[in-house]
Amino acid sequence: MNMISPRFGENMPRRQQSLSHYRPDFDMDMVQRLLGRRRRRHMTRTTGKRLTTYRRPVLDRLRPRVTWKVYDITACTGDSIALQNGGNTARLGSRKMAASLKGADKLVCFVATIGAGIDKMIEAFGAKGSIADAYVIDALASGAIENTAQRFQDDFIHRLSRRSYVAGLRFSPGYCDWSIGEQNTLFSLLDCENIGVSLSDTALMNPRKSISAVFGLYDPKRAPRNLDYNPCSRCGKGDCIARRSSGTAATPAKQHHNEQ
Repeated sequence: MNMISPRFGENMPRRQQSLSHYRPDFDMDMVQRLLGRRRRRHMTRTTGKRLTTYRRPVLDRLRPRVTWKVYDITACTGDSIALQNGGNTARLGSRKMAASLKGADKLVCFVATIGAGIDKMIEAFGAKGSIADAYVIDALASGAIENTAQRFQDDFIHRLSRRSYVAGLRFSPGYCDWSIGEQNTLFSLLDCENIGVSLSDTALMNPRKSISAVFGLYDPKRAPRNLDYNPCSRCGKGDCIARRSSGTAATPAKQHHNEQ
């Protein structure tokens, strides 16, 4: 994997913060799905040509970065998760996430971005009426930020294998029953200024192609048997772009980005 590994530190996972840089790349499966590919349907030839045309220009504008921190979980009730934040307690409210995190010892909180340059590129094409081109560029950018978030988690999980922890599913504000408004709580737990990400009054991220998320860390001796508990399996929205497949605890399926 073409990656610059994060500096997790000798005693990870303690409560610490780190900034990780990654070489840009795409989740092409996600890109193609966003552009219309389905099980029995392919992208149009014209869309495929646009994808080939813009892949390199988009890649050149990406600046992937991740900021993260690990918190101790002090309580996991029926509808919320409590985190130790210095002398204070931070609470994240989601019944489905709390069910998935039952038994977790720690929570990894992170925000990933690919920078503001791609937003400007999309806006420039839209402003001159090249809507189809802007749409393809937007899909490529979505695939790039998903790739960044997934590579961060995959690398984190790989390093955990030597430190007696296992990881669970990734959750993002605005998905399942976790309110988008809780972006504010999540951002209060991280220094997002060092990667240039901020929140609007409606809790949307800027740059737009950013992901905020959490995932749990478990002692394998105490981890529940249903570590791969997947709330999507009980959801009737079968066409959701963020829907996860079953059995994806260690490597969660794709979650969409900052466009709620």
